[in-house]
Amino acid sequence: VESVYIRTEGKPIQSVQKGIQLMREKLGKHYDISGAGATGSARLTQLLLFLH
Repeated sequence: VESVYIRTEGKPIQSVQKGIQLMREKLGKHYDISGAGATGSARLTQLLLFLH
C-alpha cells in the first residue's frame, strides 16, 4: 500500500489521476492497480493505491 497527499484545486478527478501518475513515478516500476481510494477535504486529497 502506498499513499500520497495532493491538493485538489477544485478538481477531484484530475487530482486522483495526478496522484496515480505521481505514485507510478515514485515507485519506478509498473504495477497493476487493484484498487484505489481517495479521502480528504475539498482542499487536500489522500490517494491510497493497492498494488499487486
